[in-house]
Amino acid sequence: MTLMAQDSATRPVPDGAEPVVRVSGLSKAFRRADGTIANAVDDVSIDVRSGEFLVLLGPSGCGKTTLLRIIAGLERADAGSVSLRGQEVFSASRGIDLPPERRRLSMIFQSYALWPHMTAYDNIAYPLRNARPRPGRATVDRRVREVLEMVGTPELARQYPNQMSGGQQQRIALARAIVGGDDLVLFDEPLSNVDAKVREQLRLELLSMQRELGFAAVYVTHDQTEAMELAHRIAVMGQGSVRQLADPATIYRRPVSRYVANFVGTSNELTGTVTRHDDRTTTLSTDLGEVTGVRADLAVGTEAVALFRPERTRLGDTAGDNAWPVTVTAVLFLGAHTETLAKAGEQSFRLLGDHDVAQGESATVTVRAEDVLILPT
Repeated sequence: MTLMAQDSATRPVPDGAEPVVRVSGLSKAFRRADGTIANAVDDVSIDVRSGEFLVLLGPSGCGKTTLLRIIAGLERADAGSVSLRGQEVFSASRGIDLPPERRRLSMIFQSYALWPHMTAYDNIAYPLRNARPRPGRATVDRRVREVLEMVGTPELARQYPNQMSGGQQQRIALARAIVGGDDLVLFDEPLSNVDAKVREQLRLELLSMQRELGFAAVYVTHDQTEAMELAHRIAVMGQGSVRQLADPATIYRRPVSRYVANFVGTSNELTGTVTRHDDRTTTLSTDLGEVTGVRADLAVGTEAVALFRPERTRLGDTAGDNAWPVTVTAVLFLGAHTETLAKAGEQSFRLLGDHDVAQGESATVTVRAEDVLILPT
């Protein structure tokens, strides 16, 4: 049974024998000003394979940036270990903590972190000129010009950061990260300061370059669209822990919790109590009557929530697996799609797609059982 299917296919995860990154049991706590303890990272374990694009997705304060900084060596964890390419670079129990420069990785920050007194050329050349052994001048020049062409900015070679737009600075920061040929690049919300049009273009270029060069990427963002477009796998984080780790299609179609479902996309919700099961479905009793969805392993009498996506919800006068009379409260034309809002008593519904209705009309909301996910509250 397919739940909430999307048209886009999921990118297969590269099959690397040895993970480039192995994070095991990492924990990190901070003491707030009022003396309470906040668990920024709480017993997190993740592998990142060679050539994989892993996105850490979650709201502000969920621990994603702290986790990234621990991998980079910019933060020290309280417990756990980090291995890169099979070598342990951090272990709380063994007292191992290699500095960032010895971890053979690149990192792109939200602020770009370009040297303001250096041209784009010199910013990109900087890691090569400080490498050991140091490559020759001709090799440095060739490599810098190659990556400038790769990110589409050869004309910026002699310009300084304050002479560039935000999008141009982002390209130079990416060029500097990949010039050394490192097989691991960390990204800390690198596109958050770029306008929407440029951000969309840079996402596509970043994806293309990652495929071409084959480096593993760990990418932090709070933008679900960015995560869906870039990732082989997404780790949805909340309160320091990984709530679900899976490919984008699985995260969207089969979220394991209400938290994940509501963070990755928008859902209609009906809360109620489990009343019965059969081989394929689970039924809840709600304020609007019964709702039937994909079978969940919840005991009869358990409080639960039925979740279904707006694009899988329909307006019509024919009965479906689940149907409720509603009043249309708004029809919003949003360019690429139309959004319809409807209510049944205090219950609100959100629908996507063209529905031949107007504000104030009566209609019926319908949704198939296979498009309804039953989860514990």
